[in-house]
Amino acid sequence: MAAEYLKLKESNCRNCYKCIRHCPVKAISFGRNQAHIVADECILCGECFVICPQNAKSMRDDLPAAKKLLREGSEVYASVAPSVAAAFPGAPFESVRAALMKLGFAGAEETALGATAVKKRYERLVREGGQRVVITTCCHSVVALVQKHYPAAAPCLAKVASPMLAHGKAIKSAHPKSKVVFVGPCVSKKAEAEEYPGAIDCVLTFEDVALWLEQERVALPRAGRGAEAGGGGARASDEAGGYEWGAPGTGRGGARTNDEAAGGEAARAKASGGGGRAHDEAVGGGRQIVLADAGGGRARMFPTAGGILDSMDIAELSGCGYSFLAVDGVKNCVAALEDVAAGNLGRCFIEMSACAGSCVGGPAMGRERRSPIRDRMAVRRGAGREDFDVGAFGAETLERGIAAAPVRRVRPGGKAIADILRKTGKTLPEHELNCGSCGYETCREKAEAVLSGKAEIAMCLPYLMARAESFSDNVIGNTPNGVIVLNRSMEIQQINAAARRLMNIADEKAVLGRNVACVLDPSPFMQALGGPPGARGARAAGAPSGAQVAALPSGAQTTGLAPSAQAAPETRGAPDARGAPETQGAQAARGGRERHVYLAEYGKHVSMAVVADPNYDIIIGFMRDVTAERAERAGKDELGRKAAEIADRVIERQMRAVQEIASLLGETTAETKVALERLKSTLRE
Repeated sequence: MAAEYLKLKESNCRNCYKCIRHCPVKAISFGRNQAHIVADECILCGECFVICPQNAKSMRDDLPAAKKLLREGSEVYASVAPSVAAAFPGAPFESVRAALMKLGFAGAEETALGATAVKKRYERLVREGGQRVVITTCCHSVVALVQKHYPAAAPCLAKVASPMLAHGKAIKSAHPKSKVVFVGPCVSKKAEAEEYPGAIDCVLTFEDVALWLEQERVALPRAGRGAEAGGGGARASDEAGGYEWGAPGTGRGGARTNDEAAGGEAARAKASGGGGRAHDEAVGGGRQIVLADAGGGRARMFPTAGGILDSMDIAELSGCGYSFLAVDGVKNCVAALEDVAAGNLGRCFIEMSACAGSCVGGPAMGRERRSPIRDRMAVRRGAGREDFDVGAFGAETLERGIAAAPVRRVRPGGKAIADILRKTGKTLPEHELNCGSCGYETCREKAEAVLSGKAEIAMCLPYLMARAESFSDNVIGNTPNGVIVLNRSMEIQQINAAARRLMNIADEKAVLGRNVACVLDPSPFMQALGGPPGARGARAAGAPSGAQVAALPSGAQTTGLAPSAQAAPETRGAPDARGAPETQGAQAARGGRERHVYLAEYGKHVSMAVVADPNYDIIIGFMRDVTAERAERAGKDELGRKAAEIADRVIERQMRAVQEIASLLGETTAETKVALERLKSTLRE
């Protein structure tokens, strides 16, 4: 299953749809904000792994399995793909072999030996002429592409094992109890090894091996300036220096030392191309695996585009009536397979590679090092003009059966597609932009993916933008509050109807693009965006006099529209954005405190809040017309004052009446006292 070889780090996926866009067979589904590999459709080309900007894809780690094979005590041999010359530039194969043996391998040999046997079988197929169209089967991703997506072309696949399988079988034939680990640039080889068991026990990528060397601090000798490219390999001079370990082509790590046995002796040993007895002894007692004489090496060209054809005797085969073609890159392979399936091609032999540039462009050649020209040159520099002696390869080693395994698809009808398109606002053909932002080539292709459960409607960027704009326009247009939006240059970008009514602006075109100073004091907007403190209260040239703030009834004073420490908010519960926590990846908006101001120019009292988003360089002013509220409050205050005056008058009259009554009572009491005193005197007399 593809999901076993390519895995997703869910926390890293960022809804960019780049993997869908680059997947040549659209074998990626998207749901709940995560991309998922559709195993039944995936051809393991590794493109999603290479292009993911968030490193959300990872290859299955088989290093533990390889280390376990070594711990178990079996003889473990490495079959190293010929693209090793590009993966570890400057390091002869002798150095790679020595480093692998230091890790514990019993020996290592070039997969190019298997490639030699495979290309001879291809030549035999051409001579026999039994197949009208012959498609090479060295690239397992191409085989999977044919099996799953172009089953009609399956009969054209050459029934020949890949170099990896052929070499693995040959090694096990020579050493029946041994284990074989393939080292190469491809993730699909992991699937191929398990699909055809018995030849390869484990598959490592060049990146895996580089990591292993780094973990074990094993130096990989590199040829110095004296290295000389020859027919069978590189000859390193006595001055060969620079021994490094690290990821292929990155120069990481960098323990620099004059390696004990592997460097000088191996580099000066017979460099005839990959594994003679004399050479094996030179690198530390290694034993020969399959090959008795390592001369030649044309098959080392296999990992380059057209390399299979270059290793074949095309001149000799030209009389067989075939055209010889090389196609690399999945898209080009798809175009060729469509012609093959349609029967549009005559007798031809087609070399197909899923990766652009063939295996040197493989997904595990190192993300940070992509140099197709230098990689091609490095591989070809080590290739000879003759073939390896591969007499040890038997016919059974090269046989492979390949059967079609087509992906089952149910194509939705036109009505269902139209329903999906309608949900994204595409009711007419001209609405189908086919922009590719969702990862699919056309809107209809994306609609099919939605119906098959591989995509979501919300993946359409124009639809999301239109919906967001519609929502924003509805909110801004229908809110009773005035909204004015400025850019960093204080130019008006948007103003809604409520704000225009507030400032008596008949046509928004009259103010759009103009400086806010033409309608309001820009001070609070500048301060919200982080203007200098000295700008507080400053009046911009051309600002209307009505933008000045009058004294508030409560007695609090402020200058301009800018928030200040003297002007406390009068509205209870007013939000204060300055106290809001910062969101991830963005600063909290500055400003936001609601304040009451009087716009004398317009005769309006407003409650105003200004917020800024520095990330997008916009400032938004919210204005609520509170003129009626303040008029109502003033009316209530007047009624209260009048009621108080009436109460004062009533109290005054009551007090006056009481005082008059008291005065009268006092006079009467005095007169009564005098009369009684006189009566008492008269009675005594």
